[in-house]
Amino acid sequence: MKKNWRDLFTSIRRLYYDYIGHTFQERAHRISTLTMFYNFIFAAIKLIVAIFLGSGFIVMSSFTTLAIGFAKRNYFKNIEKNQSQISVPLTLLGFSVIYITYMILQIIFIHQTIDVGTIPAITVAVVAFSEIGVAIYGLLKSVRLEEKSLTMLKAINLCSALTALVLTQSVLLAMDSGTLNHYIADASFGIGIGVVCATIAVILLVKQRKSINL
Repeated sequence: MKKNWRDLFTSIRRLYYDYIGHTFQERAHRISTLTMFYNFIFAAIKLIVAIFLGSGFIVMSSFTTLAIGFAKRNYFKNIEKNQSQISVPLTLLGFSVIYITYMILQIIFIHQTIDVGTIPAITVAVVAFSEIGVAIYGLLKSVRLEEKSLTMLKAINLCSALTALVLTQSVLLAMDSGTLNHYIADASFGIGIGVVCATIAVILLVKQRKSINL
């Protein structure tokens, strides 16, 4: 038994040193490849939960996760084929417009939020805040190192983390108030996040077009 644990720790240590031995770009690509598959799997899980709970709010959250996964897929596909990355900000912009539209409809017509219980709510909050912290750190580091392609990848991760905060707010408000009458707060925050993501997409789009024209 001790030998098995020793072998496990040795393998983990070997993987860790192998990871830190790569460049920042290589590490970012490895992690984002893994999270891309996570995005697709998690989107499917969210959709199943949404069907079970009859929640359009979670359906939109599933769509958001799926869009982020496709943005990452486009990023890696374009790198592999040495093509322009213009499809990435276009994907982010398209998803942002749909996201904002849904949140506006949420205020006017839908009036739906979500309550998943205390433990899932706390779990969602911890994951979301951890994700946004890592995303902001990665984005700032890629800008500092002048890694232009990585800046786009980190911007995708930032949009992913920001949209996760909308779901986080919804479940935390439900836990705090014990009611589901906070759809206006959820949707208003969602509109703000959608505008931020759309702005990021437009900035990336303008920069990408400039790099193509040079």
